[in-house]
Amino acid sequence: MNRHIRTVPVAYVDILLPSIGNEQKTSWQVDSLKEPYDYDSIMHYAQWIYQNGKMTEQVRPKDPNAKIGQRKKLSEGDIKQANKLYSCPSCGRTLLQSSDKFSSPELPLGTAIVCKWRILAKPKERIVLNFIRFHVRPTGGQSLVDAFQTCTDTYVEVHDGYEGNSKSLGV
Repeated sequence: MNRHIRTVPVAYVDILLPSIGNEQKTSWQVDSLKEPYDYDSIMHYAQWIYQNGKMTEQVRPKDPNAKIGQRKKLSEGDIKQANKLYSCPSCGRTLLQSSDKFSSPELPLGTAIVCKWRILAKPKERIVLNFIRFHVRPTGGQSLVDAFQTCTDTYVEVHDGYEGNSKSLGV
């Protein structure tokens, strides 16, 4: 999926259509999933292309300091859009290091969010979770004891596997 035309693209770039072949014009119209314009996207066309034996400008950023057409890594916008497209959780990531830390974001009371942290181990290795601190806030006037018993607010659930049908190891 190319990301050249994003939300209100004319506010960010001038597309120089005469330098673009007819077969390419439709690739400039892409659904950005309501994400902001991303100059840093790995999918953004380069400003200049080699065409008919010469360098031709095909897109011009309106911000003279913007650099477009990088091909080194996914931008944060690329990652956000891919996560949104594939319904990935907005909180969490995959942990690959032999030792790491993670935490949930600080959110206002009553804000619901599901964080999925995936921890991978090599064959014959064990995963050991060491919870150092829990900051649990009950909502709706519940006592702390009630919140722990019903797990209606903040809790940790551990599964053997990342998919929703994987075996629960405990709450």
